[in-house]
Amino acid sequence: MTRPFSLVGPGRAGRSLAGALESLGWSEHARFGRDDDPAGAARDVELCVIATPDAAIEEVAQRIDPGPAVVVHLSGATPVSVLSRFERHGGLHPLVALPEPARGASSLRSCWFGVGGDPQCAELAETLSGRWFSVADEHRPAYHAAATVAANHVTAILGQVERIAELIGAPAGPFLDLAQSSLDATRELGADAALTGPARRGDDATLDAHRQALRTSLPLDAVAYDALVELIISHLAGPA
Repeated sequence: MTRPFSLVGPGRAGRSLAGALESLGWSEHARFGRDDDPAGAARDVELCVIATPDAAIEEVAQRIDPGPAVVVHLSGATPVSVLSRFERHGGLHPLVALPEPARGASSLRSCWFGVGGDPQCAELAETLSGRWFSVADEHRPAYHAAATVAANHVTAILGQVERIAELIGAPAGPFLDLAQSSLDATRELGADAALTGPARRGDDATLDAHRQALRTSLPLDAVAYDALVELIISHLAGPA
């Protein structure tokens, strides 16, 4: 017997989850786009997924008539409490990039999830062969900040690596392999123990040479470099 669900907000995240659920035998009963009336989204289904942009979640939820479904949103930053008008509600935030639905549906099989609210959110994570941990509403902004740094900021830094490599006519691949080795060491040892490099050892002459090279050709990257060096040095110094 298939398990029916509805989707409100068929963007990349929503369609990724829909594809992952359908691969496991769930059935998409109804889909509601931006111009549709979602009032009936929680009727005749087991699960109603709100996958709209964060700013629209609460407003959209107010337009859905309470029904038997568990109503969940996919936001990392939005409190689960915005869905409190529904008897069963929760948050299911995948800690994985979802750039397009086909790749996203595959990525959702076995990733980590930050969950909150109804126990079915954890059950859904396990159904997707994923792992999960609970995130309280008061911690969701900080939780999402960590997710943003891990995904967006790391990618932005790797973009910086690509630009510097291009500047010297070198391939980016070897530097990406170096980044992967650093990620592997961090997973195994923790960030403090895995950190190496001139800022760690207090090599000011090398840091100054780096700054000069970047300021000449990549001034915006030089600003980012300075900020990260300052972060490393401040962290190593410990609390004032």
